[in-house]
Amino acid sequence: VEVFKKQLQLAKDLERPASVHCLDAFPELLQIMKEIGPFPAGVILHSFQGSPEVVPQLTKLGSYFSFSGHLMPLKEDKARKIVKAVPLDRILLETDAPDALPTNPIFFVPGNATLNQPANVHSVLTYVASLLELSKEELADISYKNALGVFSFQ
Repeated sequence: VEVFKKQLQLAKDLERPASVHCLDAFPELLQIMKEIGPFPAGVILHSFQGSPEVVPQLTKLGSYFSFSGHLMPLKEDKARKIVKAVPLDRILLETDAPDALPTNPIFFVPGNATLNQPANVHSVLTYVASLLELSKEELADISYKNALGVFSFQ
C-alpha cells in the first residue's frame, strides 16, 4: 500500500495521470485517494466495474472510468447502472489487449488467437453506447475528447 501511495503522489507531483486497476477494494482506494488527492491530471480507473455508489466521490477526486469488454459478462442491468453513473466527460474505452481474450462472439478473435486484439474496442464502444442509449458516433466522439484531455500533457 505504501508503494501505491508513493506512485499516486508521484503522478500528482508530476501532473501526470495515474492508471489504476482496482478489484473489490474500492473503499480502500477511495480512502487513499482522499488522503493524497485531488488529482487534477486524472486517475484512470482501468477496466472499471466498481459500484455506481463510489462514482461521485471518485469523480470529485479526478477519476476517469475506462470500460473494457470485462463489462459484458455482467448482467446487463448491473452494467447499465455502472455506466450511467459515470459523467459523460469521464468515460474512456479500452480493450485490455493483449490480456483477457474475450469469449463473447461479438468480439473479433482471429483463428486460434490466444490474445485479445485492439480491434475489439469497436465492440466495447457498441456495447457501452447501447447501455447509455447513445449512438456509436456520439460515444466515440465523447471518449476521444476525454482521452485527448487526460493524455495531452501541457
